[in-house]
Amino acid sequence: METLSSRLVLAQFCDDIRHEVSGKITLVGCYAAEMIIDKLPAVLPKLCAQIIVLTPFERPFDRLVLRAFINGDTLAELEMPVEAMKDSIKKKQLTSELGRLSMRALMVFSPLPVLEPCKVRIEAETEDGVIQGSILRIRERTSEDPPIK
Repeated sequence: METLSSRLVLAQFCDDIRHEVSGKITLVGCYAAEMIIDKLPAVLPKLCAQIIVLTPFERPFDRLVLRAFINGDTLAELEMPVEAMKDSIKKKQLTSELGRLSMRALMVFSPLPVLEPCKVRIEAETEDGVIQGSILRIRERTSEDPPIK
C-alpha cells in the first residue's frame, strides 16, 4: 500500500487531448492497459498521455524530467519547472486534503509509427533516481479478441 511518503507517476494514454475554451481539458479515446491495432505495422495519427506526478509536501522535487519510451527508445523528454511547484507549496498546503503536491504534463506523439507489438512507458527522473510510471501495451488484433462493433 502506498503511503504519503511515496512519490507516484501516473499516465492516462488516449487518442487526443482537447483544450476547452473554459480552460478544462478533455481526454478522448482513453485506454486502460492495452491498445489493440487491427494490423501491424501501422502509423497512429496521434497518441497522447496526460501525466500526473505526485510527491508529499515535505518532499518537493529538486529535479523532475519526464520521459516517454517505446520499447526502450525515447519518444519524448520534458524537464518540468519544479521551482514553480516549490513557490506554490504554502498555497497548496492550505487548499489540498491529499497531503501531496501534484504536477501535470501533456505529451503528444504524432505521428507514431508502430512497427511491432510494443510497450509505451512513462518514467520520471528525480534527484533521488527514476520513478517508473504507467505502461500501455500495443498489439495486433487476434481471432480471440472481441469483434469491433
